[in-house]
Amino acid sequence: MKTIEVINRPIYMSRIHPYIEKDIIKILTRQQMVGKSYILNPRN
Repeated sequence: MKTIEVINRPIYMSRIHPYIEKDIIKILTRQQMVGKSYILNPRN
């Protein structure tokens, strides 16, 4: 079983949070499999 490690990024999240669930296009660019979709999930 794999363990998933969550890394808190408060500065990054504070810049993105106001745009989550808004009707605008959001583009996050990073490497593959680093949690871009996870960040935009409103349940997180």
